[in-house]
Parts: sequence; C-alpha cells; structure tokens
Amino acid sequence: MTHTEREATLLEICTRALALVDTSIYQGEAFATHSNSVSAELEKGKIKSSQSGFESGIGIRIFKDGSMGYAHASLERVEFAVKQAISASRAGRPDKDFKSLPPAERYPIVSGTWDNTIASLDVSTVAQLAIDVADASRIDKRIEIVNSGASVGRWSDAIANTFGVSGTDSGTQAALDVDVIAHKGEDSGNGFEYAASRRFDFDVDSVGSAAGEMALRSMNPQPVQSGKMPVVLDPLAVGSIIAAAVTVSAEDAQRDRSFLTGKIGEHIAVSEFTIVDDGLLSGGLETSPFDAEGVPSQRTPLVERGVLRSYLYDSYTANKEGTLSTGNASRGDFRQPPSISPTNLVIASGAEANVIEDVGHGIYIRATGDRPNPSTGEFSGMVYAGYAIEDGELEHALKQTNIGIDVLDLLQQIEGISREVKTYFSLTTPTVRIRDVSVASSG
Repeated sequence: MTHTEREATLLEICTRALALVDTSIYQGEAFATHSNSVSAELEKGKIKSSQSGFESGIGIRIFKDGSMGYAHASLERVEFAVKQAISASRAGRPDKDFKSLPPAERYPIVSGTWDNTIASLDVSTVAQLAIDVADASRIDKRIEIVNSGASVGRWSDAIANTFGVSGTDSGTQAALDVDVIAHKGEDSGNGFEYAASRRFDFDVDSVGSAAGEMALRSMNPQPVQSGKMPVVLDPLAVGSIIAAAVTVSAEDAQRDRSFLTGKIGEHIAVSEFTIVDDGLLSGGLETSPFDAEGVPSQRTPLVERGVLRSYLYDSYTANKEGTLSTGNASRGDFRQPPSISPTNLVIASGAEANVIEDVGHGIYIRATGDRPNPSTGEFSGMVYAGYAIEDGELEHALKQTNIGIDVLDLLQQIEGISREVKTYFSLTTPTVRIRDVSVASSG
C-alpha cells in the first residue's frame, strides 16, 4: 500500500468513527495513524540491537459542555474507542473556557517531508549506518569506547472532526547519534554528535568525526578563573537556554506560569534577535500541513527584532483569549490528546563571521543539561561540555564550571550572533555571544 492509499484508508476510518457521534450533543475529533520504523544500536562498537516494526491506532476526543473524554484503540476497535470517549465526556466536569473544536480550513502545501529512500531502507542498511558513524568517530587511537545508533521511520496520519476538518499527511525521518570516550592513562574525554533529517542526506563521516574531535578536545579538563565574562553558546546550547526560554505556551502565560506573561509587545531582547516558529519550513522535522487538531500550520514570529510578539496557541487557549490558534497543537502518538508544543524554531543569523575571535577571556558552552526556570526566567546550570576561550581561541575543556544569569538580562546582553547557522533536530540557530555572564569554576 502506498502512503497515499494509506492516508485515504486512515481518513475513512476517522470519518466512520465520527459517524457514531451525535453532533446535537457532542463535538468529536478522530486522529488515526500508521507508522513503520527501523532502528539499530551499537554498544562499545558491537551491535546491541536491530529491529523493525509498525504501529497503528486511533485516538478519539469527545466534548460535552466542554468536558473532554479521550480514548484510544487499535484501528479495528473504532466503535469501542468512541463509546469510551463519550462515556468519559459525560462523566467529566464542564469547562466554561472550552468554546469549540476548530473549523475546517484550507491547508498549505509543504515540501521536503517525504523521501522514498528513507521509506525503503531495511534493517541491515540501518545497522550499517550505525556501524559507519561509529567507524567515522575513530579518528585517533585514544578513542576506545563508541556507542552509536541509527533509525528511520515513515508514517501516515489522518484527522477529522465534527466541524468538517479533514486532513491527511505522510512523512519520513532519519536520525543518527554517536557517543564516544577518549582515553589516555587516567585522562578521558567525552564526545557526541547528532543528526536528524526528513531526507536521506547525512554526511556520516562528518557526524562521526565531530564526536571524535570533541572527545579529544574534552580531555584534561581544567577550571577557569571565576567572575563575569563573555559566554559563547554553541547552537546546541542555544536550544536548551535561549530557545527553551522564549517559546512560551499560551497555557503557561494564561496561568501566570511564565516569566514572559503579560510582556507581549515589550522589547525583551536586543534588536538583532529574532526567533520564529515555522510549521511550514521546507524539510523541517516538525513540518506538516496542519497541527494535531487539524489547524493549518503557519509561520509565527515569537520574538521579532527584540520584541515579544506571540505565545504558542492551540484552539482551546486561542478561544479562551479571543484570538487565533498558531497551529501548535502536538501529539506524542495516538494514545495522547494534543498539547501545546513548538514546531520548527528558527533564530535569525547575524553578521559576525567569528563570534569567538574578539573574546579575550571567556568560555564556550557546547552543552548543558539544565534549562531556565520557566516561571522566573532564572538560569543556573552546569556546563556539561565546554571550553575556555583565551585570546580568541578555544583552549582546554572546562572542569566543574557553572553559569548563572536571568534570561531577560541574557537576551539584553547578546552582543554577537554568527552568520553561520546549524540545525539540531527542530531548531536552526546561529552561535550566540553574551557579555557579562557570571561564571563559577572550581576543582
């Protein structure tokens, strides 16, 4: 069955489910999906697992006086799922803030989301990808332990509701990851790299060698002198510190759970900073014609030239506020009702060819396992992977180093944005330099 034929089958199942709903009493939504995946994992350079499989199912949302009932089932048990969802909606508490499921609208055309090569890959080919990226990381005899993985997937979705929403979509995705350790005597260093794409366009050698180079550079970590100094954020760190802080769901803003509540229209960052949520981005990992409620995807400026322009809305939060959904309803799978999530985040590039060269004494952060406090905007985090900067050059790896800053201060202290950008999963961003960040280092 082609993916186009599968889309038609899934939509027919959704339509059949909604035919069981009394629309004089209830509002209803049906979401059906079918996916195939292939994956392989290496541990210490040896194949640990390789497998392929498929999953399909349907999720039903039913509303009665704003009370939601949700149920899921296999595609063969549609009637059961509808009955369960109706029963749950009748037993729930009415919600005065619920207005309506979204109406039918025309969907935009998206590109770069399906690749026939990915759709045809088998287990042996995917396992070879995991082996190849591991081999590419062994750029030096000091690299001793290599774990890696590769996965590909294809899926088809359909959604319909009792207000005429009717949509189908299919997509593919491939991903690589590699994690290595370099050893020499008692000294060691970790390195890692990731890649993900809707198309089969990986440079496997570059992914592997980047992890190997990082492991070698991370050996012999040392502390730096504590104090306030410039901090340069690698694109990976920009995601966890900056992008995570400024992509605020309308639900959090409405419940006053965000430090950006009430700041729409305010200048929260330097004028050079712009970030957009782009559900239409060609080839984006989260690109689709519509969101998890059937609302057309769109391009939404979140911060534009330093000014906070929008939160992320689904239909519920948009109706509550008397505005329009931004198309940011999202599902993990058919077992879960939608929740608010960003699509593809894009931070505008800057003018600098090299954001490090003007730093006399500072640090470069590749990754941190911490995120800002979404309620207060405070950030205090350990540098999981990073390096000292001396006279415009990356020097030794960092040991036991933390940074601390308020995100609103951070956004106003951006002083350098690179011309070059990099994409990590669903974020495309330049490297960013921030002045006067508190850095504490010991050990």
